[in-house]
Amino acid sequence: MKWLRFGCMLFPLYLAGCANYGHQHIESHKPITEQQCVVTKMAVSELKLLLFGQNITSAMAADICLSAGGVIADIYSAELNNRVVELLEQANFNSNLYPGAMINLTDVGKESKWLWRSGRPVSYSNWPVSEPNGGVGANCAGIELARGGNQNGWWNDISCAGGYDAYPAVMCSIPSTQVVTVCR
Repeated sequence: MKWLRFGCMLFPLYLAGCANYGHQHIESHKPITEQQCVVTKMAVSELKLLLFGQNITSAMAADICLSAGGVIADIYSAELNNRVVELLEQANFNSNLYPGAMINLTDVGKESKWLWRSGRPVSYSNWPVSEPNGGVGANCAGIELARGGNQNGWWNDISCAGGYDAYPAVMCSIPSTQVVTVCR
């Protein structure tokens, strides 16, 4: 039997007189069956790489993400880190700038104590052996493509004030609501 779903209701589909058109004649005349459905709104976040022609400060990065409806992204898993690398690889970076993007990690509060500004605990990182190495002048972090012997997706401590030791891009997390309907 074929059924037609309309919202949370299932209706038996009756087709007659449709021979030679690829449809099936259905003989059953069962009553309409009502299903129990649960509609759930899920908060989801999409990663977006916003790229500029010059290196940006952490304050500019925060404003840029805010104007896009989000915040600077926390990268709390290898899966997210790999997604950032995919986005970086698709970007068209100016060859005079480092191919990387600022993330929401900082040690501004206490040197070498890296924290997500969102308050999320740091349970994942991808610092190479040589990083972080910037001391008090590099209190923000970013993710870069391969350079200087480091592989794609390595983390680098950078200046929050922009300038030479910064990035022309920011990784933003843009929240949205997704509606999911599950019927039984």
